[in-house]
Amino acid sequence: MIPDTRIAVIGLGLMGGSMARALHVRGVYVLGFDRDGTQLEAALRDGAVQEALASDLAGVATAEVVVLARTGGRDGRAAPFTRGAHR
Repeated sequence: MIPDTRIAVIGLGLMGGSMARALHVRGVYVLGFDRDGTQLEAALRDGAVQEALASDLAGVATAEVVVLARTGGRDGRAAPFTRGAHR
């Protein structure tokens, strides 16, 4: 990774949180969002994420790369990620 690259990680659970930490260690500026506020707070506190994205994902366009690390729905299919689905 190139230092000072801006990457947004959407979903900061096991996979997304691990990716955010690995990116940050390599000098990437990580923007993050998770529907679970405690996951986002922990990532900010631990330094894995440098900037929180709001629930409307305003600011995601400032990232050069966006990583979607989302879990599947209850039936095993990918959960929808649309405006308002996080409510």
